[in-house]
Order: sequence, then C-alpha cells, then structure tokens
Amino acid sequence: MKKKGSLISLITGPLLFFLILFLIPEAVFPFAARGALGLIAWMALWWITAPVDYAVTGFLPIIVNAIFQFVDMPTVISNYASETILLLLGASLLVVSWEITGLDKRISICRIYLSCRGLHLEKSSHGHAENKGARTSAQADQKG
Repeated sequence: MKKKGSLISLITGPLLFFLILFLIPEAVFPFAARGALGLIAWMALWWITAPVDYAVTGFLPIIVNAIFQFVDMPTVISNYASETILLLLGASLLVVSWEITGLDKRISICRIYLSCRGLHLEKSSHGHAENKGARTSAQADQKG
C-alpha cells in the first residue's frame, strides 16, 4: 500500500507543477512566477509525502530551472553555496553512510549501554554509602 501512495505522490508532484505552470493565465502571473509557484507546490508535496529522498527534493530547483530557464542558473546555484546548505549537505552524506554501514545503530546501542551502566554505578555507589552509614550507626549503638 505504501508503494502505491508513493507512486501517486511521485506522479502528482510534477503534474501539479505543470498544471500551475500552464493553467494560470499570463495576465495573472508571468511565466517565471508560475514556474516558481508550481515548483513550490511540487516540492511541498514531495516534502510532506516523501516519495523520494529529501535531498532529491532539495535539488529540484536546479533541475527544473536548467530545463525551463526561469532565472539565470548562477542565481539559483548561488543559493546552494551558503555555509548552512553545505553543512546540511555534509551532514546528510554522513548520515547516509552511517545508515548503510549500521554505525548509527551501534552508536545508539553503545550510548544506551553507557547511560544504563552509569545509572547502575550511581545507584550502587549510593546504596553502599547508605549501608556503610547504617553499619556505623549500629556499631556506635552497640558500643554505647
């Protein structure tokens, strides 16, 4: 069932783009504005339904603008050259490689183990301190 919904979303995105691009009259919005609106609708649909990876959706403006030339390519590509975008792209590449190798699961299991072990040690050390104190009090009562 998920594959069917995925396929519908995959087809609906570009269809929505073309409907907005060609059915809104030129008098209402110029060609570039209709293209931008259609692209926003396409990307929003794909971000919500996720029929493809988010990175593919993120690069749609470059792909669509290369075909339709809504604006100059340097204008579009310069938006992808910011430090934040490159940081997110690098993080996405790391996450994908971690998922492929299973490193993400190993890090999670190790972190959970260390957290639980720390709780166990903390509980044990408090328990020993209380027992020691109780023996000391009992010994003091016997002596007194």
